[in-house]
Amino acid sequence: LVTTAEDVQDFLQRGFKVVYEYIDEISTDITGNVPDLVHRRHEVLLNDERAVVVTTSDQLYEEVSEHRSQNFVLSTNGVDVDHWRIPKRNPPEDLKPALTTGRIIVGYHGALAKWIDYDLLHMIADEGSYELVLIGHEHDDELPKSGLKGHPHVHFLGSKSYFDLNTYAIYYDVAILPFRKSNL
Repeated sequence: LVTTAEDVQDFLQRGFKVVYEYIDEISTDITGNVPDLVHRRHEVLLNDERAVVVTTSDQLYEEVSEHRSQNFVLSTNGVDVDHWRIPKRNPPEDLKPALTTGRIIVGYHGALAKWIDYDLLHMIADEGSYELVLIGHEHDDELPKSGLKGHPHVHFLGSKSYFDLNTYAIYYDVAILPFRKSNL
């Protein structure tokens, strides 16, 4: 949130290679208040074909194609299958309390923010058959406000390195993406 449109233009003028990773729609639903400098920088990067724009969805790619004719690519999310295809071994220590109950493990790893359906997570935890494992960065104050951290069937394990996530996910019986339904 510090690089301005003028900074970008200066970098390009000085011959720097600029790659703009356009991974999410610029929306208050994702980041909350979006400063004007972000909108101005975004417009400069979309319109100056000296910069390379990397998009992660068809929708973003189409938006960029309305502003330029070159130097933009679509690179969708992918997965390194070999990283995730591992045998079960000793589970991580902080996961063991969820595993000792004999209940079904429902896991989510990713950002915990206002786009998460916390009502759905409450329903899962309250049902009684599941242990809900949440791994990720608290992007805003929505997780604490939800009250889930104090729920007896919820295990918030904080952020983990990508290189360790597979040792947790191998123990999920069900993996979920509990995003709220919205236009986004």
